[in-house]
Amino acid sequence: MRKKLKHDKNEGKLKDVEKNYGLEEEEEEDDEEKKETEQEEEEEEEAKKRKNKNISNKNEKNERENKKKKGRRKEQVVAGQNTRKKICKHSRAQNKRQVNKAEKDGQVSWLAGWSFPPPPPQPPPYLSTP
Repeated sequence: MRKKLKHDKNEGKLKDVEKNYGLEEEEEEDDEEKKETEQEEEEEEEAKKRKNKNISNKNEKNERENKKKKGRRKEQVVAGQNTRKKICKHSRAQNKRQVNKAEKDGQVSWLAGWSFPPPPPQPPPYLSTP
């Protein structure tokens, strides 16, 4: 800021300088206030953007987690009630063991409707001619 000039000889000049100085000071203050308000508005807008971004990120994360949870669950209707039964690794392994056991025993579910002819009888090895 400028310092006031001292004029002993002409009081009129001093008044003019004070008037001009006061106007310049007000203009500088107005400019500073405008800059401050603009900065505050920009900061508020950035804060809103960050907040909205955080909210959208949280929403997306929750949706992904919900999809994972839904994928692990299986709905079953038991006695007219909707209950969700969670399929865990233990039951999956158990089901796999049951399928393997059935395949070994020859009771494979996907072959149940099919009938295959028995293999042709093979003659005993001592009857075959060299």
